[in-house]
Amino acid sequence: MYAQRYDANGAKVDTEFLVNTVINSTQSYPSITTLVDGGYVITWNSKYQDGSYYGIYGQRYDADGKASGSEFQVNTYITKDQKDSSISSLNDGGFIVTWESWAQDGDNYGIYAQRFDVNSNKVGDEFLVNTTTDERQTDPAISSLADGGFVITWVSDVQDGSGYGIFTQRYDANSQRLGGSNNTYSLINDSLATEDGLYTFDASINFVTLNPDSIVSYSASLVDGSKLPTWLGFDSSTGVFSGTPSNDDTGLKSITIVATNNTGGDLYDTFYLTVNNVNDAPTLTGDFNGSLIKGESVVTGSLLGDDVDEYQEIWDASNWTARVYSTDSSD
Repeated sequence: MYAQRYDANGAKVDTEFLVNTVINSTQSYPSITTLVDGGYVITWNSKYQDGSYYGIYGQRYDADGKASGSEFQVNTYITKDQKDSSISSLNDGGFIVTWESWAQDGDNYGIYAQRFDVNSNKVGDEFLVNTTTDERQTDPAISSLADGGFVITWVSDVQDGSGYGIFTQRYDANSQRLGGSNNTYSLINDSLATEDGLYTFDASINFVTLNPDSIVSYSASLVDGSKLPTWLGFDSSTGVFSGTPSNDDTGLKSITIVATNNTGGDLYDTFYLTVNNVNDAPTLTGDFNGSLIKGESVVTGSLLGDDVDEYQEIWDASNWTARVYSTDSSD
């Protein structure tokens, strides 16, 4: 495994460097996450290093890019394959790693995870993520949440009754499972809104749950866990978004919506909402009041233009109209 560090402008910092200490056989499939202290952790597959087949190893680095401690093994169970890890940092300064493990759950591949504290020490034991163990569960991915918890997704074979499906499991800040694992194969398409135009979007029609119990509530936030923009209303009972964005609301937002059924299970999905800009006409202000006296100096005034859009303003005097009113006066 090699890595190259870059600065905030995309310029290389120093030279590329070797990550793994053990170089025998194959090291592959890296995953990386930044930490709250400015450092980062890299994980990867290493073949034969643990005496079996593939295992998961990691190396931590400080904010200056220097190795912090030695490389370490992530997985405890080492029989056959443990591979294809995904890693994410946590709010407490630690991190969590997930991977697929062969036959550990009793049937083909299953998804496991291990939490680490701020000092890279294991917190508790590695744990099984998927509750359905029939066939194979592979290709895990993980993301931390603003509340300190995390979500793991994976691919499960024939669990939804037709080939591969995507499933998720959410955990709280104490690594406690929230609800059951859920199918999220029905995805929400990205959405468009227009400045100054009424926007409505019914997200509820995009959720299909394998649980026969009906969905009873919805919640929505920006993908980082913060509140929705003030212009965008959301009905938690129907899953409908509505509102009218202004010029200040143009741009792209990533929104996560959660559907909860009455057994406590949750379905999650994220979509992009783009608010398109409308070219508003600039406004003009100024004071041209004055008196013209024959033979005297020219009367001048000022004209100010303001454009809420960040476009270049072009002034053209050929289309201006000036009204001059005159009266006769005797010497």
